[in-house]
Amino acid sequence: MKKIKLDSYDLGIVINGIYSYKQACSSDKEKQIDNLLLWLMDIYEGMKSGRKQKIEFTDDQVRLVVFCLNEWRNSFLSGSSTNKAEAIAETMAKFIG
Repeated sequence: MKKIKLDSYDLGIVINGIYSYKQACSSDKEKQIDNLLLWLMDIYEGMKSGRKQKIEFTDDQVRLVVFCLNEWRNSFLSGSSTNKAEAIAETMAKFIG
């Protein structure tokens, strides 16, 4: 278990990153991704703007989030959206560090 402090902006990046990967994932991970997305969206809806919240992730959830964010970041690096890639990398660093 790992507690990660995220604000609504970072959590929005995580949700969008997971969702963008969900469209390309295999069916064996789809249920795990759906459950994670629903859980994160419930937390997101309850967050106050600008406030940070410690969220406790399992090791499997951390690995999935990092994988999804890395895939999403790479898709922006291949294009010309380096600002988006940098924002994703900053959020991903919170899960790695």
